[in-house]
Amino acid sequence: MESFIESIPEEFQGIYRQHWSTIQKSVKRGKLKDVYHFPLSLTDKISGKLDEVLSNYKQHVKLNVAFGYIMRHLPTDNMKFYHPSNNTMVFDTARLIITPADTRKIKSDIERDDLIEIARNSRPSTAWQVECLACIRFDVYRMM
Repeated sequence: MESFIESIPEEFQGIYRQHWSTIQKSVKRGKLKDVYHFPLSLTDKISGKLDEVLSNYKQHVKLNVAFGYIMRHLPTDNMKFYHPSNNTMVFDTARLIITPADTRKIKSDIERDDLIEIARNSRPSTAWQVECLACIRFDVYRMM
């Protein structure tokens, strides 16, 4: 934990420590859905995280993505962590992955989309500014 947090800009380190239980790498396996969390640094490649997740599946899956991010309240300069949740999913519905082309399309969409803009659209008001993406969550739905 500490070595990762030390790689983060100092102004965000306290928030990372406070919310490490959400931000840290974890996997929760369910009956139909698995949830993967990964911390993000400024140099992380999101596509590599997706490859790591998908390497666990041999069958078709559906996938959606959410981000946790840090916002700053401009009038007070206070910062707050916003958890990745079902309300902040990148895609309107989970995307079906059957072929390598489907995986490439999802990677392209994630990398092409302005992820900060996605976070900005879910801020409580214009008094809040997105400072950084802190973590990523992948929801993987197994097809039966």
